[in-house]
Parts: sequence; C-alpha cells; structure tokens
Amino acid sequence: MKRLFVFIAIFLFVIMIAGCATMQDRGRQDQFEITEMIFCLEEPGGFGKYEEVKDNTVTSDSTFWIYFEYKGLIENNGLVNLSGSMNINNIKGVSVSGGQLFNKQTKPGEHFSKREQYLIGVIDQTGWIAFAMWSGYYNAEYEMIITLKDDYSGKQATESIWFKVNNTIKV
Repeated sequence: MKRLFVFIAIFLFVIMIAGCATMQDRGRQDQFEITEMIFCLEEPGGFGKYEEVKDNTVTSDSTFWIYFEYKGLIENNGLVNLSGSMNINNIKGVSVSGGQLFNKQTKPGEHFSKREQYLIGVIDQTGWIAFAMWSGYYNAEYEMIITLKDDYSGKQATESIWFKVNNTIKV
C-alpha cells in the first residue's frame, strides 16, 4: 500500500512539474516583443532579407532603412491589429522627430506597402516591417525608439537603436 501511495505521489508531482513548465513556455510564446532591429542602407527584401550596416552611420543627405521583426501579435476574429510609432532623440535625450508610422488592421500574413511613406512589411503573429528615412540631421548621434502596440491585447513593445550622422565620410 505504501508503494502505491509513493508511486501516486511521484506521479502527481511529475505531472505538476510538467504543467508548470508548459505554462512557462506558453507565457513566453504569448509575449509581444520586438525581436530584431537592424539598420540598413538598402530596402529589405522580406523576412530576414536585409543588408545590415554594422556601424549605423549615414551622411545627412542619405536615406536609410530600419528593419524590425516582432512576435506575439494576437489574432481576433481572423484579423490582427498593429500600430507603430517612432521617436528620434538626440544624445541629450531631446526629441528631434517622431510620430505615428502606421495603424493597420488586416488578415494575418498580408503584405502591405505604403510607398508614399516608404513603409513595407507583413503583419502576422510573427512579422516584419521596414521603413525608410532621410537622415537630414546634423553631425551627431541619435537614438531611434520604435514602439509597437497590439491593439487587440493592449500589449506594447519598445526597442531602440542608435545611429550616427557623419558628413565627413562617404557612405
């Protein structure tokens, strides 16, 4: 009888541990986050298809692209709803530019393009977005902060990247 009781106790303990591990994994899968943020000089060609500029340096008369990937977007009634904003701060933390990039409700996996805004991407539970900017800033370092919001879950993800404008080089 003791053996049966010990066996049942061990069995229930193993099930409880497995359940906790599954709950932790589920929590990680449901986390809404920006997983990648890359500085590019050429337009990205799709998910994971970009040419990264390692030193994030441009001249004031050049155009650059910011490519980012995210995961954890919630689907609701066959649709996803994602909005994004951007802010650029100088090295002192003072905002020099910013605003809303997009607000898009769509079927998961639909490719979108707003050529007039140089904005491209695929919005899905896991997706990518890229947008182009004209640097047009003085010689200095700047921080670009991207904020995405899953409008169905209310969750927000923020990531930043530093870049430098240097007019003494040719990029």
